[in-house]
Amino acid sequence: PKDGSQPFAMVFTDIQSSTTLWARAPQWMAGAVDAHHELIRKLIPKHRGYEVKTIGDSFMVAFADVADAVAFACALQSVFHDHDWQTHVFDET
Repeated sequence: PKDGSQPFAMVFTDIQSSTTLWARAPQWMAGAVDAHHELIRKLIPKHRGYEVKTIGDSFMVAFADVADAVAFACALQSVFHDHDWQTHVFDET
């Protein structure tokens, strides 16, 4: 949002326990983080968001409308749930 007088919403993402996952299965985390980023970046424009910045596995996304931010967060959870993360690899390490 370019007009500082207008309200807006921010969504922050982060992969839970990513440091531990990197330590346990570094050979698999690069692909998982790439998939994570790709899934998020596909949804941002669909919900009229703007990627402010990305640091490591965290995103900061701005929305002019709170409803778009909530819809994005809900859609993201669904996409993450449906994605095949190959979690058996992490469970076995």
